[in-house]
Amino acid sequence: MGTKAIIPGTVDHGAVVLSIVMTQLLGNGGTVLLAVLFSVACLSVCIGLVTSCAQYFTTVFSKISYIQWVLLLCVASGVVANLGLSQILKVSVPILGFLYPIAITLMILGILHSWLPSYSRPVYVITIIMVGLFSLLEIINSTIFNGEFNPYLLWIPLQTDGFGWITIGGIGFVLGSIAGKILPNTGHTNTA
Repeated sequence: MGTKAIIPGTVDHGAVVLSIVMTQLLGNGGTVLLAVLFSVACLSVCIGLVTSCAQYFTTVFSKISYIQWVLLLCVASGVVANLGLSQILKVSVPILGFLYPIAITLMILGILHSWLPSYSRPVYVITIIMVGLFSLLEIINSTIFNGEFNPYLLWIPLQTDGFGWITIGGIGFVLGSIAGKILPNTGHTNTA
């Protein structure tokens, strides 16, 4: 069985590496097994996403039927899929890099909601704004400025591991708590 050498810098995503590893470990059957596994995994996720999005959009835009939404979403997904993995990653990684810290922060705040004081609205608002702005700064730094500001961002604790937003979120949490105590009538009471 021949082996392919991977030259550093020639692979722009892990699919090629995974394919080569499976071929080296299990031969051509490994590549077929990998293809079947990815097809089943992706198909089940796609079916779930298309049906749930179609159901939602049918309730929001009722002039278009469920079947029409399914067809529209499948065609749009097919067009995007044919751009290729490298192009999809080039577009989606910055978007997800911006959204994931905000989503994780919202989940953490939601879990901690019953322990938050009655002035929790400023905590949510300030924490999410700070995490969002920091995530946006990181994305702009990596995409537009090619990491030019990395030396400055690395001063933030946990940033070397890609979790600087946690530190910023903690600061936002503290500032939101202070703002909630200072500002009168800052929102809803904690009902949980």
